[in-house]
Amino acid sequence: MRVYIFEDNTTNNFLPIVYTRAVFELKAGIKNILEKNLSNLEGETDIVLIVREYLKDVVAQRYPDYEINPNTFEDGLWINGRMLFSKEDIKKALDNKNTVYMVRGAFAIGYLDGKTASSMFKIADEIELKVDSAINTGGINPVVYNYFFEFPLRTAESIKEDFEKFYTKGEIKGKIYENVTILNKDKVFIAEDVVIKPGVVLDAEEGPIVIEKGAKVMANAVIEGPCFVGEKATIKIGAKIYEGTHIGPVCKIGGEVDAAIFHGYSNKQHEGFIGHAYIGEWVNIGADTNNSDLKNNYSNVKVWVNGQFINSGSMFVGLTMGDHSKTGINTMFNTGTVVGVGCNIFGSDYPPKYIPSFAWGGANGFVEYRFDKMIETARAVMARRKKTLSDKEYNLLKYIFEKTKPERSW
Repeated sequence: MRVYIFEDNTTNNFLPIVYTRAVFELKAGIKNILEKNLSNLEGETDIVLIVREYLKDVVAQRYPDYEINPNTFEDGLWINGRMLFSKEDIKKALDNKNTVYMVRGAFAIGYLDGKTASSMFKIADEIELKVDSAINTGGINPVVYNYFFEFPLRTAESIKEDFEKFYTKGEIKGKIYENVTILNKDKVFIAEDVVIKPGVVLDAEEGPIVIEKGAKVMANAVIEGPCFVGEKATIKIGAKIYEGTHIGPVCKIGGEVDAAIFHGYSNKQHEGFIGHAYIGEWVNIGADTNNSDLKNNYSNVKVWVNGQFINSGSMFVGLTMGDHSKTGINTMFNTGTVVGVGCNIFGSDYPPKYIPSFAWGGANGFVEYRFDKMIETARAVMARRKKTLSDKEYNLLKYIFEKTKPERSW
């Protein structure tokens, strides 16, 4: 069976995090959306990914076994990449061919013939999607993500769900030193080659804790579940990691973190608070950088989305920061601040709540971060982790630099 996982025409609602990745690569608990949907498919499948055209080469680099943006479509199951479907949802779609299941006016899932799919989708730098009013539709109830700031709000419950599905029970391997306290061991998974130093507290009484292969938790750190720590990540001495946190592979995390998502290879090594945040890859957060995630009047936070501030509907929204961005020491961010790709933020006082990609500066003003200088830093940072910036990744960053240039008019 051919299965198409597609981005729809709402991707701007997930910028800047999805400038450098597809929407279905966003973290929804322990796994990303793509991994979770694929886990509910049965039988042999050929996976096809439909993404914005400018992402095609980088996505193909990450998923060499999948077809990306084919020129023609065949009969197959179409799954919206910003939604999570159960096995029952998928079976319902397969049992009702050429029925388009809609959620809040959006195409969610459906088994379509190639001709129908071709009439609905146009792949470009923004996906165009049109559902013919004559097509049958039906009701279905997946988990739907409409904006980037929703992911940290749902991470705690999603980690619980993923633990039950992908881990099922506690298992403790690795090297656990004396004087480590583990509460509710049945909900703690510690993989091989993990090191847990003395004085660490792993508190899984409110939800599971997963620590993957090769990770290290240094002395006196406290981790409260639900929480996920990826492969070869390091939790620094005395760190305080609260529920609903996802820490990607090879991250280094210290200070205080609450309900935050860190993609791989990002660092927050020092004191400072990051909460209800979504942090991309290759980000470095300087010492004593803090974000507010709750307004003093306890009202809902307004967030910059797709060119305007919108009401998030939540009291808790922290920092969102795109890939390859950096902060200097003592940087402060107001509630709901959004920082683009490839930024360098520093200085005292609060910078604006929206900082476009490739910005250099802070509350006292900005200039454009020269592309060649930003790339020079990115290459140096990646080399320290024995990684290189591929030509495809370079071209993508160059595209983002040019695409966002009109926003840098200070």
